[in-house]
Amino acid sequence: MRLAEFLYVNGYISYPRTDNTVYPPTLDIKGILESFLNTEFKEYAQKILSGKLEPTRGKKETTDHPPIHPATPVKRSQLKEDEWKLYELIVRRFFATFAGQTLWETMAVTVDISGEDFGRTAQDLWNRDGDGIIHITCPKTGILPELLEGQSLRVKDVKLKQKRRSHPQDMGRDI
Repeated sequence: MRLAEFLYVNGYISYPRTDNTVYPPTLDIKGILESFLNTEFKEYAQKILSGKLEPTRGKKETTDHPPIHPATPVKRSQLKEDEWKLYELIVRRFFATFAGQTLWETMAVTVDISGEDFGRTAQDLWNRDGDGIIHITCPKTGILPELLEGQSLRVKDVKLKQKRRSHPQDMGRDI
């Protein structure tokens, strides 16, 4: 939230604390998109502007603030790396609301190591027409290499981690 507040206070994004998922008819969507025609997002802005400007509609509509969106373009060089990452995510998410359907690609892998099964799942989100407007690799899962069923792999490293599990009734209190 600290990064979002910085971007908001500096006029780069709209108000970040909203649950709204529906753009109001008063929002100048075309103007926002046109403001990106001289940025590194030019190709995406042109593509969206050449089509019908009909954003997806979420389930939650409020009148206090529109969904988070870019308010004005900013150059990558004007922001710190973490500020840019959040800003870019907000811009790409805004563009993606006009890009049509998306597709989740999920890969689940189970590997047998000395008779013990170890599993991992990774997910990627792609715009259906593959134009690259949005591609997000889930940070918790990362990217898995292409694997074939029955393929043999070499174990590079084994790390043992000790973790403690809490029951739901124990959450929020000292154990």
